[in-house]
Amino acid sequence: MNTKIKLSFDKLKNALDSLEVMLNKPLDKDRVVIDATIHRFKFTFEQNACAILLPSGAG
Repeated sequence: MNTKIKLSFDKLKNALDSLEVMLNKPLDKDRVVIDATIHRFKFTFEQNACAILLPSGAG
């Protein structure tokens, strides 16, 4: 597997793991942290989806 694509998948897995941990917390606790984690996941997903879908670096 291309190193850049593997790195992107690793970053996505880490982001997904963090998101899962935060989504399993009660919503009334750590609301700001939960919102920040969701935002970070969205950002990570968008950035790495481009690397996976366009591995030549286009886009």
